[in-house]
Amino acid sequence: MKRKPDPTRKQPGRPAFTDAQSGPSLLASLSFVEQLLVWSFRMWMRQSDESIGVLSMLKESWRFARVEPLFGTLDSCMTIVVVTASPSLRIGVQNQPVLTLDEARLLAVLSSLQQNDIGRAKEILCSRLPCAATRIGAPVFDTLARGLGHAGHILPNRCWPLAEWDDLGSLTLESDRLFSSTAH
Repeated sequence: MKRKPDPTRKQPGRPAFTDAQSGPSLLASLSFVEQLLVWSFRMWMRQSDESIGVLSMLKESWRFARVEPLFGTLDSCMTIVVVTASPSLRIGVQNQPVLTLDEARLLAVLSSLQQNDIGRAKEILCSRLPCAATRIGAPVFDTLARGLGHAGHILPNRCWPLAEWDDLGSLTLESDRLFSSTAH
């Protein structure tokens, strides 16, 4: 089966610069909202294996970030992608210092929606979800992205170097480069 081109790759017309890795891991170099989201994706995945304490801790973290009303929207987004992604969604474990490809895709979807690039967001979702799930999920992701933006949590416009992702779906530490557009 031929793969669709991945829209999260560097595209012509998108200004970029290389952001050198300054810390021991890619995750540590992300913005606050990106770290909150990745941590939330990972905690959400744990909640099915553990007690309700995980969900209450996750909800409390969203309260501290002043986005608690969006917690239900995060839950809906995660439910849609976990139930419909094929093959199964790869979300990292809690202390994993690097992002998985699917975590980067979810961040790229939200960032694209904050920048009104709905076409790119839908392309990214379609690369992992059936078209029907994309039609259902896109408005839910848009609600999350816009709500985060209204709360002052703006995601950077990054074009992930997906050609350098290893077979396990994680960005290797040797290629911890990120490409991002100029800050807004």
